[in-house]
This record gives sequence, C-alpha cells and structure tokens, in this order.
Amino acid sequence: MEEELKSLIKVLVFTIISISYCYYFPPRIKSGLPRFLSVFPIIALFLLLPLFFSTVHLSFITAFLLTWLANIKLILFSFDKGPLIPVPSTLSRFLCFTCFPIKTQQNPKPQTHLPKLVFTVKVCIFCVLLHLYDYKQTLHPLLLLVLYFLHLYLEIEIILTLLKVFVSISLGCDLEPHSNKPYLATSLKTSGVADGTLLCPRFSGQTFTNQCGKSLNAE
Repeated sequence: MEEELKSLIKVLVFTIISISYCYYFPPRIKSGLPRFLSVFPIIALFLLLPLFFSTVHLSFITAFLLTWLANIKLILFSFDKGPLIPVPSTLSRFLCFTCFPIKTQQNPKPQTHLPKLVFTVKVCIFCVLLHLYDYKQTLHPLLLLVLYFLHLYLEIEIILTLLKVFVSISLGCDLEPHSNKPYLATSLKTSGVADGTLLCPRFSGQTFTNQCGKSLNAE
C-alpha cells in the first residue's frame, strides 16, 4: 500500500508538470505537425504512467484518464481541434478538461432529484455486489462474470459522478453529464456507448493522417 501511494504521488506530479508544459508552450507553436511534435513526449509519457502501479484498479483508472482520454485530446489539440480549443483561460481548467471526461454545459438545465436518487441506488447496488464476493465460491461462473461486468460499470459510474461534482464545485461551472444513460437507450447508436463515453472526443487514425497531410501541404 505504501508503494502504491508513492507511485500515485509520482504520477500526480508527472501529470501536473506535463499538463503545465502543454498549457504554456505548445499553444505558442504553429498548429499541425510542429505542435504535435512538441506534445509527443507527453503523449509517450502518458502511455507509461499506468505501469507505475501494481494494482489493477489504479492502472485501469490511469490508463483511462491519461493514456486514452488525455492523449486523444492532446493530439486533437495539436491540430486546433477538440475540447481544448479554444485554450481554457486558466491552468486548472486546462488540467481538468484534458484529464477528465468533462465538458462545460452550454445551456444548463434545471436540477432535479432524480440523478441523486439514481446515484444512491447505484451505490447501494455496488455495496451489495461487494458483499456477494464473500460467497463467490458458491456462485455459478457465468453469474460471477456478470457480477464482474456490473461491478466495473458501477465503479466507473460512481467515480465519474463524484469526479464531476468535485470539478464542478472547484471550477464553479455546470458540466455536461458524463454518459447518456445507455441502459435507457433503444439502440447502441443512440446510447453514446459507441463512442466509449459521451464526452470522449471522436478520433481515428484517418483523422490524424488527414491533419498531418494538411500540415505538411501548408508548409
């Protein structure tokens, strides 16, 4: 546990320094391939940070937030695309919008009690799941597999919800929901699951190739 705490502190320090660099220096460089090359060392570092941990949970969370989400946003940022353009006004906002699946809400909707109730139900179900693991020796393997998937889904939902509340209070702004309630959708296309999460920017190798080509042609 002590080693994991040390690793967590190292990852946090590396992340803050890296994002600070991306906030102050790459925006001064011409967008396109030159800016991409300036952020490439940070992208490479974020690929390695999950390896600092020995536990699956911390490795998974770090891989999701940095290796996948932050790297995609930084690549899009290199070509003046994505949620980091225009560049947020403060370093704290740039850090949050880079590393977390959040986006400012353009037209805030009236708050209702339903999200709080749904979150409470999810937490209760999650607690029941943790209790069921005490009896996993007697559970059918198929049922155990379903429990693992449900555990993973609820864990991500709870973490992202708490993260959204913390960031919203810290930044003093309304944020878009992190998912589009996929369990209420009538199809995969309308649920937002096809994009991973609702707020994760769309990116493909073809997009990267096209932007690099445009940058080279412009030069």
